[in-house]
Amino acid sequence: MQIEIRPIATLAEYDQCVALQRTVWGDFGVVPEHMLLIAQRSGGQVIGAFDHSAPDTPLVGFVFGILGRTAAGDTKHASHMAAVMPGYRDGRIGERLKWAQRERVLAQGINLITWTFDPLISRNANLNLRKLGAVCNTYIENIYGPDPVPDDDLPSDRFQLDWWLDSPDVTARAAGDPPAPGSGLAGGAAAQPRSARAPWRTCRPELAPPDPGRYR
Repeated sequence: MQIEIRPIATLAEYDQCVALQRTVWGDFGVVPEHMLLIAQRSGGQVIGAFDHSAPDTPLVGFVFGILGRTAAGDTKHASHMAAVMPGYRDGRIGERLKWAQRERVLAQGINLITWTFDPLISRNANLNLRKLGAVCNTYIENIYGPDPVPDDDLPSDRFQLDWWLDSPDVTARAAGDPPAPGSGLAGGAAAQPRSARAPWRTCRPELAPPDPGRYR
């Protein structure tokens, strides 16, 4: 398998991003091609993974994010979505997309990427915390609804991650060095600049959900 990681460049490739979203998530929250295009032209990033070993070199994964601001007013990159086609998972494509995103955001002079993920999906936790070295300071309850939550459904609670792109820990991981002890969920905030640390909110210590019964 020969996978190329590069920015999305043509209208047809933006259309493939839309089709990939529908394959992975259905119709919920699909970002249309014109929004992807204008975001990338305005400082955001839309980066794709293309399989050169398959006919027509299809798009098999992508990552998308926009420029944003921290609470302190500093510029950050807000990573909105990352997706890999089901048949291509467990091949480090998602990880490669995130490292490519880091490289391009650093080239913009930005040292922070934030995003959220479902804490009940362990494969995402493994990538985000153990492999990439992002840290979690914030637990957000029911970010996407539904509100109220039906008795037979789960709330859309999320961990918000801070990925300090030029921290010693993340820089070491990017170079292929072993993760530093205590990074990620268990205290990796030590790797980020002291002035930039946010207080642990809602569920510190150990980021336990405020109401564990909501997941039973």
